[in-house]
Amino acid sequence: IPENLSKDEILVKLESIVNLKDSGAHYKEFNGLKEQLQTIIHQESADSKSKLSDDEAQHYAHPSTSKLNAILQIYREKQDAYHKGLELQQAENLKNRQAIIDRLKNLYTNSEAGTNLFKAIREIKEDWGNSGQVAKNEFKLLNNNYYFHLTQFYEMLDMNKEFLGQEYAHNLEKRQHIF
Repeated sequence: IPENLSKDEILVKLESIVNLKDSGAHYKEFNGLKEQLQTIIHQESADSKSKLSDDEAQHYAHPSTSKLNAILQIYREKQDAYHKGLELQQAENLKNRQAIIDRLKNLYTNSEAGTNLFKAIREIKEDWGNSGQVAKNEFKLLNNNYYFHLTQFYEMLDMNKEFLGQEYAHNLEKRQHIF
């Protein structure tokens, strides 16, 4: 944010941010410009009030204050709408991630014969990576849950390998006994 902007230039920039479709995402720039403008207005108001009598100074309002307040009101409404949209998106992403965890759980608990486990786990991992952000307060538990079930899946694969090895050894022993 350039420091040497005039009061009118700052107002124009604030209006342009407010008119953006995703104005809520530009809050840092907006707040920086707002603080600069408030500083300018405060300084100009103090200078103007010092030239007025006490009674007139009490009722003095800077000409740009009403415009700034109108811009701030519109910005607050747009920022609220932006955050509500973000919350809805995060709630949808949470449902998607929970469905992915359920698919992972079913993969190692109820996998049917003929299921390509490696293809299925690759799809699950890809879906997990492509699903969007969730709320911060949900993320840790959700992430731990996902990785717990992923570990369980890999442990199931290891046990299946051991079982197949034992089955193979048992079959070999029976064959040798027959001959």
